[in-house]
Amino acid sequence: MNNRLKDIPWKGLVVLLVILIIVSIIAFVLSSIEGFMTGVIVVFIGLLVTFFRDDLKRVLGLSKKTEEAQPIVIDQDEHIRKLEKSIVKGREKIEKIVSKFEIEQKSYKQQKIAREIIERTTSLIATIDVAKSYAIQMRDSNLQQHYDEISEEIKEIRGRYQSYTA
Repeated sequence: MNNRLKDIPWKGLVVLLVILIIVSIIAFVLSSIEGFMTGVIVVFIGLLVTFFRDDLKRVLGLSKKTEEAQPIVIDQDEHIRKLEKSIVKGREKIEKIVSKFEIEQKSYKQQKIAREIIERTTSLIATIDVAKSYAIQMRDSNLQQHYDEISEEIKEIRGRYQSYTA
């Protein structure tokens, strides 16, 4: 039982008691005002109390929230792996579209497929640039060179199919 008395936030109880006394005084004063006006004022006070509920809980000692924001830690290796996976999938999609382009005999369909190749290669180059920037931040020159080579390869593919869209 002694431990329970130590756990009670006395400061919070005193603040709660003061709030109850203030509300009682307001209720007494409002009893002399017309019924509709009293209802409007009580609803307004209720809205204020719910608006400041978190602040009241913190003052009363009932809140467990901490005020300090925790720093966000980004695992760069995990992010690089996700980008690498996205790059691999993008390259596979481009290869499928290129094979579809080579099979197609009609020129207007080839133009449409060439536009899709250009869009996908441009998107993939942007993803590669993001991965390259992470490699630069990690100071990994081998990884940076790897992404440079992939980027040049994708730019060559895009250059081959730009003439079909004009």
